[in-house]
Amino acid sequence: MSKLDIEIIKQIPIVQERTKSRKKTAKELGISLPTVNKYLTIYKAAPDNYLENASKKKERVKVDEELEKKINERYAETKNMAIVARELNISNSVVYNHLKGENLKLRQQEYNDRDALFFYIYRLFGPVDDETPVSQWNLTQMARFKNQGINYKAQLLTLKYFYEIEHHLIDKANKSIGM
Repeated sequence: MSKLDIEIIKQIPIVQERTKSRKKTAKELGISLPTVNKYLTIYKAAPDNYLENASKKKERVKVDEELEKKINERYAETKNMAIVARELNISNSVVYNHLKGENLKLRQQEYNDRDALFFYIYRLFGPVDDETPVSQWNLTQMARFKNQGINYKAQLLTLKYFYEIEHHLIDKANKSIGM
């Protein structure tokens, strides 16, 4: 399987807008329907300059005190290593390696919140099958909400309120966390 050409990826939302059909988009571009769905999901959740920055080759960067300060300031604001890396045109590993202690604690807390949300969804809807505890759709929704500024803890609290306080029926949710 070869890597999908960036030009085809850029055409997906354009063709989709024209054809108004994901199947027709897949057929016209000669790619699979799941690939169309995947990239349309990414486009809807990604910032406008996502593809331009993703296709740029990152150069080796010497991290000085000023860049380290920017890394830590932006991470404290966004709490997202990928966003910081993209904005500063550096790799995620460089961001991670230069985070200060307080930002590493923030990062660990975010992972803990993500795990708590994951297990709450698992408790609500049960496993998809023996090897998939939470559906790919719910994982995509979690990421999409996160990209829209709704952190994992807020998602968890929203779901708890909806099901435990408001007593909405889990059966009517179609095993989806769509908020």
